[in-house]
Amino acid sequence: MTKVLIAEDDQLLRQLLEATLRPHYPELVLVANGEAALEHLKRQPVDVLVTDWMMPGIDGIELVRRVRRECSPPPFIIMSTVLGSKEAREHALRSGADDFLAKPSTPSEIRACLELAGKRHASSRKLLVAPRVDISAQPARAGQATPAHVVVAVATSTGGPDALHELFAEQALPRDCAYVVTLHGPEWMFGSVVEALQRHARLRILLAEDGMRAEPGNVYFACKGRHLLIDHALRLRLDASPPEHFLRPAADPMLRSVARSLGAHAIAVVLTGMGQDGAAGAAEVAAAGGVVLVQDPTTAVVGGMPNATIELGVATAVVPLTAMGRSIARHADGLSASLRQRQRAAGTLQRP
Repeated sequence: MTKVLIAEDDQLLRQLLEATLRPHYPELVLVANGEAALEHLKRQPVDVLVTDWMMPGIDGIELVRRVRRECSPPPFIIMSTVLGSKEAREHALRSGADDFLAKPSTPSEIRACLELAGKRHASSRKLLVAPRVDISAQPARAGQATPAHVVVAVATSTGGPDALHELFAEQALPRDCAYVVTLHGPEWMFGSVVEALQRHARLRILLAEDGMRAEPGNVYFACKGRHLLIDHALRLRLDASPPEHFLRPAADPMLRSVARSLGAHAIAVVLTGMGQDGAAGAAEVAAAGGVVLVQDPTTAVVGGMPNATIELGVATAVVPLTAMGRSIARHADGLSASLRQRQRAAGTLQRP
């Protein structure tokens, strides 16, 4: 049974939510302000927190930030507000919220949002076991060319936009790699995230299109509600397979495709985020001989995804976000040197 806490300072709205949601969520708790919500969470964890933005005292943004810092285990957090602009929604997610619910919303919209939030939270709490990966069953295709360059695959969720901003502004990031990214979030978010990143990044930031080739110096984002995959020819695919972890795009399908197509010439990077998406995929990258870099959970907005990957024992290195760009560069240099040797041996090295 999903435990839901709602912080809402409007008494009439609290009464309406009580009448509407109580039959579906018997363990529902409603409080009038952020202080009461924080006190409740410290005494009794819940699965889902829904908070109004504009409240006296601790407002919704401050509540989200304090819950992320002070409450364990963290709930799935939904920001609810009449502020419906794109900038407001982005600010809510960047503060550490997992989802956004515009006011006014119909009872069915609220229940649908809570149902998905409850499922995602429950999925994040399940015991995760490393997948059994038989690399011998995935040999290189006969005549398959050595990859042209190294691919770096990044997985992130809650807190991801700011983490990606810091990562892709890093001067040390190698330009001779291609980058693919799965960031959990609503579809409306991706265009603005790409636009904001491009203002500061040293690399070219793009929304992936089906059939694009992953070129060095470019960063491709999963989008359009599809999983982002990459094949042996470094062609990108937007895949409509079912959601994983109740998410599409999800990081695990992307990382599996990277492991199977690039093998030892891939780097998986798992950054801040709630849940376990990316951990199993990172295990496949490790089993294929690739590198797995994990953000130190103490530097993450939410440590769920990094912790899940660490617990599987597949991390090549665990590093703070501030050092992630340099760590990618060090490992990419080694992989690129190995790749050039293989290209020379195969007679496929392209001279500048």
